[in-house]
Formats: sequence, C-alpha cells, structure tokens
Amino acid sequence: MTLLERFADPDLIVQMEFSQKVLASTYVALLGMGITFLALILLWGVIEIQSRLVAGIDKKTEAVKVAPKAKAPEVKAAVTEDLELVAVITAALAAATGQPMNQIVVKNIRRIAGEQPAWKSAGINAQFFKRM
Repeated sequence: MTLLERFADPDLIVQMEFSQKVLASTYVALLGMGITFLALILLWGVIEIQSRLVAGIDKKTEAVKVAPKAKAPEVKAAVTEDLELVAVITAALAAATGQPMNQIVVKNIRRIAGEQPAWKSAGINAQFFKRM
C-alpha cells in the first residue's frame, strides 16, 4: 500500500508516524499546486490563441475601405434632440422630487467635468453608505 493510499484512509492515518504524515502532506500539497499550475498554463495558452485570432480578425476588418460619411445632420434635428433632452431631464426631476412637471423649469443644462457620470457616482456613494 502506497503512502498516499494510507493517507487517504482515516483509520490508517492515526497509525502513521509523524514523518510519514508530513511527507504525505507535502506530496499532496505539491500535487495540488502542480495541477493548479498546469491548469493556469493551459488557460494562458487558450487566452493567447484567442487574442491572436482576434488580432487577425481586426487586421482583416482594417483592410475593408470605409464609406464616406454622410452629411452632417441639420440644425433642426439638433434642436429637436435638445428639446427631447430637456423633456427627459424635467420628467426625471419631477419623478425624483414628487412635484408636477409644470412647476419645474429647466433653465440651463451643462455637463459636469469628471471621468464618470454623476448618476454613477451617486449610485456608488449610495451603495457605500448603505453598507456602512
């Protein structure tokens, strides 16, 4: 009976000497780390193959010529989009404050500087303080 077979049986572990237990434990630990290391190498290889395939696909799409861009949209369309944006912001403010929409007047809309949108920062802060 091998050392690992004796180590696997709970009744035989009690009968083993301390040095045999240490040797078997070391063997099991090295075996586990070796299998994990081999799995990581296999995973690395799969990722490397996929990245090379994607890079090859990207090179093929670069070779395709891009069609000329269409004309710039008319100013009238931009004004319509701005009015839609004002309407959406007004509706969101009305829903958040509980006031009727006719009592809310949006005078100015400007982007706030920052890497992430204000709603994302507010959500992160809310989650952070909820857990505190």
